[in-house]
Amino acid sequence: MNFKILNIPVQITTSFWIFLLFFTDILFDRSIENLILGIVLIVSLLVHELGHAFTARYLGARPKITLEGLGGNAQYLSFGMTPKQHFIITLNGPLFESLLIFVSYFLLKLGFFEDQPYALHFLTTMFQLNILWCLLNLIPILPLDGGQLVRYVLEGKYGPKGYRISHIASLTTTILVAPILFYLGHLFFGGMLIFFGIQNFIEIQKMKLLSNPLFKKFFQFTRPTE
Repeated sequence: MNFKILNIPVQITTSFWIFLLFFTDILFDRSIENLILGIVLIVSLLVHELGHAFTARYLGARPKITLEGLGGNAQYLSFGMTPKQHFIITLNGPLFESLLIFVSYFLLKLGFFEDQPYALHFLTTMFQLNILWCLLNLIPILPLDGGQLVRYVLEGKYGPKGYRISHIASLTTTILVAPILFYLGHLFFGGMLIFFGIQNFIEIQKMKLLSNPLFKKFFQFTRPTE
């Protein structure tokens, strides 16, 4: 599915729809509550990614939003951007999403929907889901926004070396946080962090391999001459 929001291209892939079916359990329980959960998830992800996209466009990039797999991402050409600009783009995703928390909380407090159970359920789900996702998304684990924020701070301070440090920090955080989520019963989110931790471990191993003098000599030996 492809469309535009305020002239920003949006693509929703098949993998996201599959993820949505399992996340909401709507395949086995076609209730209004599960349908509302799916709608809230889509709206929340789009608002979050629009926060990234609007900021990137303001800074001169041409962003595109994709909802896929376990969530979404806002893609843009980062050539010429500073770590500070990347930091601002990344931060504005959670900030935009936090607006949903405040709006839903405000509407719930006003009590306009006390006699409308589905509207009340929609606002409650919007409030609770976005609090949970904002907190999780700010955990300093790549590729979550929290991990990206740490990465840009470290790259700004240490240069390319900061990239490697950020992956080590992400792996360390995964080892500390994932067991807590499993203990609290958040199996999906705990499993998601484990998946991200494996990605960071693989990236660390790649960087070790590329920095190995034997690999560099082998690459120079096997590279064709012009």
